[in-house]
Amino acid sequence: MPLAKRILLWFAVWNLIGLFFSTQLAMIFSTLYRVKIDWAQAVLGTLPDWWLWFLLTPVLLWLSRRFRFERAMWWPALLVHFLAGGLIAAGLVVGYAWIGYSLGWNIGPYKTIEERITFLFAVKFHWWLLTYSVVIAVTQATDYYKKYQEREALLAQAQLQALRSQLHPHFLFNALHATIALIRKDPAAAEKMIVRLSDLLRATLDAGSAHEVPLRQEIHLLEQYLEIERTRFADRLAIHLDIDPKALDVPVPHMILQPLVENAVKHGIAPRSAPGSIWVRAARDNGCLRMEVTDDGIGVAKGPVKEGIGLSNTRERLRQLYGDGQKMELVAPPGGGFSAKLEIPARL
Repeated sequence: MPLAKRILLWFAVWNLIGLFFSTQLAMIFSTLYRVKIDWAQAVLGTLPDWWLWFLLTPVLLWLSRRFRFERAMWWPALLVHFLAGGLIAAGLVVGYAWIGYSLGWNIGPYKTIEERITFLFAVKFHWWLLTYSVVIAVTQATDYYKKYQEREALLAQAQLQALRSQLHPHFLFNALHATIALIRKDPAAAEKMIVRLSDLLRATLDAGSAHEVPLRQEIHLLEQYLEIERTRFADRLAIHLDIDPKALDVPVPHMILQPLVENAVKHGIAPRSAPGSIWVRAARDNGCLRMEVTDDGIGVAKGPVKEGIGLSNTRERLRQLYGDGQKMELVAPPGGGFSAKLEIPARL
């Protein structure tokens, strides 16, 4: 936040506190002293106290961040803040008494500067010491919360990067393994796969460290991967893309669809001798982006679906990026086939 905005924010905060306590001053005079004062008198009798605290705000912030309550150093910080708070409160008492004396402010029967200081020590010192303590506590709590958020963000970033680093070697190993299997059987097809794999890896590296890319970029990457699989399976594999044009600009996790399609090819289409099909769908719906990868392959055995690296990696990345705002559902109908359905926020 720019410095000017921070200054205005602190000024507004101190004035709001002053306005709040001006109502207390009006109530004290009306109930205890049976003296009715108007709103302007109550405000002018309260705000100067808090304007002094506003002027002291840079000092308070420096003290708070210089002497933190951290593990082994909490007791020296406590001592420093106790002394600093006492000195500031005492300085305010003396300063306030001197200003009031110089301007001729009326403080009851207290006329001399010594009487005013004694009275203000009794009335203001403990209150201002408590005010100092509250400001230090709130400032340090806010700073610790910001540090906690930064650490959480860094941890999530590291975890996402680890998941991506895990995904790339897994995909590369599978692609190379499929290429090796074609070298003797169909050298020309193997050569095409190597060229297309090179293009795919280049496109993957071009995405850099971004964890999200527009869906159109993800579809382009998927089409390059599908070219490799078409070379490998020829007429045995049919791919159907059904992508809502309105969804193309929605950010999605980088390489979120490729492992799902790879899973469909490996476990659904490859084990069968007959041709098979894979459908990839994506559409916006009520603020969400729904994506689905479905195959008509051999399906899975009865019981819970076992998630390998690709599926478990996808689930974890969604959780890291969107928390409870995402959903991943795996459906294995009894008659065969398999479907992976994803739902994430459709943020533009």
